[in-house]
Amino acid sequence: MASFAYLILCSLLLFYVNCQELNVNKNLGESNYKEAIFTYPPQILSERDIPVCANEKDELIACNVVNQRYFYPPTIERLCRCPDRSECPWEFSEYKTVQRKEGRFKKIADQNTVMLSSRSQLKFCNEVSSLEKCTKSLNETALKVVFMEPNVRRILTQCHCPAFKRWILISDDSKEFSNGTILRTLSYSCDKLPKCNEGELCGHVRQDTYSTYFLCSCPLKTLCYPPNMKDVYNVSELFYTGPAIKAYCVKT
Repeated sequence: MASFAYLILCSLLLFYVNCQELNVNKNLGESNYKEAIFTYPPQILSERDIPVCANEKDELIACNVVNQRYFYPPTIERLCRCPDRSECPWEFSEYKTVQRKEGRFKKIADQNTVMLSSRSQLKFCNEVSSLEKCTKSLNETALKVVFMEPNVRRILTQCHCPAFKRWILISDDSKEFSNGTILRTLSYSCDKLPKCNEGELCGHVRQDTYSTYFLCSCPLKTLCYPPNMKDVYNVSELFYTGPAIKAYCVKT
């Protein structure tokens, strides 16, 4: 009887130890990464297979695209690895308010980020603020997206485009080599958002992430909002081609 009781006690003790070990392993395995979904280019099987970011002269190459989704974990599209083995920024950067003589302005809190849309950001290994600010010229190339078939993509920025701007496609060039490889380069300018009136079309809202590509700046006491979620048509924006919901300046 004593031996039977001893066996039961040992079994319970072993069960308790195993449970504690599982809890410890679970805690050790937890990190900030658990709230993010990382995606990789086709035919890339692991982090070490990603190419190293090779910055060009007077250009910086993006290492991540971060999409901050509503109600779901953010998605991080890996593009390349930082050459100094540092971690490419992957968390969505919030805004901070800056007081100037002209008034109060919002800017991105860190120096390694360029806005794609309201909830999508490009991340860089180096500080983008080290580049000169983009001019107001529509003909100036601020950013290039380079596609090397079959599925290699590089994003290079040539100047610092602040937040609350819009991307304008200024050229789409393709070059075919003797081996059949096609090099396609999309060039975009960094343009100031024009003013729009109440009731006017002000943005394209992606159907997958619900981030907004703004077309203009709405007046006070209005919000760029899609009043009809079924008002959808296909758009072509920087880093996105597909269905989008029309957003209008709606009175708040």
